[in-house]
Amino acid sequence: MEDHYIILGCIDLSGDKDSISKIRNDNINIDNGRRYAAGKQTLKALLDLVSHENYISTWLVLGPIYKEGEAHKVEEIITEIDKIQDFKPDEITTNTNNFPSQDVKVTYKSDLFKTGNIYPDYYWKIRCFFGMDWRNIHDIEDNIHMHLGGNFADPFNPEKSENFIGKHHALAFFLTCIYSPDQRRTKLYVRSDDSIRVWLNGEEIESLKYVGGRDIVDYRKESCGTITLCKGYNILMAAVAESEVEWGFSARIEDDRGLRFTVIPKKGK
Repeated sequence: MEDHYIILGCIDLSGDKDSISKIRNDNINIDNGRRYAAGKQTLKALLDLVSHENYISTWLVLGPIYKEGEAHKVEEIITEIDKIQDFKPDEITTNTNNFPSQDVKVTYKSDLFKTGNIYPDYYWKIRCFFGMDWRNIHDIEDNIHMHLGGNFADPFNPEKSENFIGKHHALAFFLTCIYSPDQRRTKLYVRSDDSIRVWLNGEEIESLKYVGGRDIVDYRKESCGTITLCKGYNILMAAVAESEVEWGFSARIEDDRGLRFTVIPKKGK
């Protein structure tokens, strides 16, 4: 099966892709700080435009995982992941043979979310943050559920289990596969409301782990972790737990040159 690649920044970001392509084709080398003939204000605008192109918008998503009427502490939700049977983020992110497909069922064996002796079933779904403005604090915080489709026939109905709107004390997993043409050391930036944990290629990124409640109050304030992408396939997973009100999440890779993203990778890589 061929990979189905997704271009970073496939959503409308108030700057058009032709302009971004022209910026890069004209060899304005932002990484090396070569300013060429661009004035300071022009360069600032170009930097701002390019830096917001690299948010990951399409994911394979499991969740929201929740139980109606239950008010669990966000610390319990995010730390209990280590105890879940038959669901191990470090194993899922080890290689593409473990990468789930669309509509694969997961019985999430958490005592926090079970009803009686029955554990809930959830399904991996391909989802995209449509129409997001990653520089708009309301888009990435209070209104984020409006940009991530669940039940497409009725996406803003909180009574639909697939929709994120109205789901509190909940958990969701975000998964993607990154193909890199080379080995590179770069940075991964994330934001979350509330708790977050991140895994890459079978290892948890401890510097990005946050346990507790917090809001995204400024789109420029991101947690940063240094990562190494291998040549070939790399698997990235984030778990976001929310306690009350609305949730928020974003992720971007600083040096995204030549990277290709897919939620349908080749197996055995």
